[in-house]
Amino acid sequence: MFEVRDNIVYWKSRRLKGKKAGGLCDGRIEIRFIEDGQLHRLKAHQIIFCLEYGFIPDKIDHIDRNPLNNDINNLREATQQINMINTGLQKNNTSGCKGVCYQHNAWVVGITFNQKDIYLGRFKNKSDAFAICKMAEEILWSDLLNYKGELLSLHHI
Repeated sequence: MFEVRDNIVYWKSRRLKGKKAGGLCDGRIEIRFIEDGQLHRLKAHQIIFCLEYGFIPDKIDHIDRNPLNNDINNLREATQQINMINTGLQKNNTSGCKGVCYQHNAWVVGITFNQKDIYLGRFKNKSDAFAICKMAEEILWSDLLNYKGELLSLHHI
C-alpha cells in the first residue's frame, strides 16, 4: 500500500501510485486511507517504522525532537517516560532548565518520574538548582541513558 523514498511515504496503489501520501496535521504528516471499509489514520513515522521493523509500537520517539524528520535512524520505539524525557523546554520556561522555576525569591526544583512529581527543594542560587535537577535526572533516568547520557531505545534496554 505504501513505499518510502527519502523519508517520505508514497502510495503504491494503482490510482495514486507514486504520489506523496498524507498531509500536515498537528505538526506531523498524517495519512488517511480506507481499508476493509474503515477509515484509518496513521502518521508517516508510524508507517516508516512499520515498514522497517514489521510492527507499530505504542510510542515512537523522534530522537532529534523534530516531528517532520522521519528518517528511520531518527525514530525509536519508546515508552511514555522516554518520550517525555526527550522533550525540549516549554515555551513558558523562564529558567532555561526543565524542572527549575523561580517562585517566591527562590529557585524551585521538581521533576516527574514514573508519573509522580518529585519535589527536590528550594535554592537561592540558580546554578545549585540546575545541578540538583541534573543530578536527580541522572540518578532516576540512569537505566534509560547510555554511557554518553543519551536516551536509549527500548531495543537496548
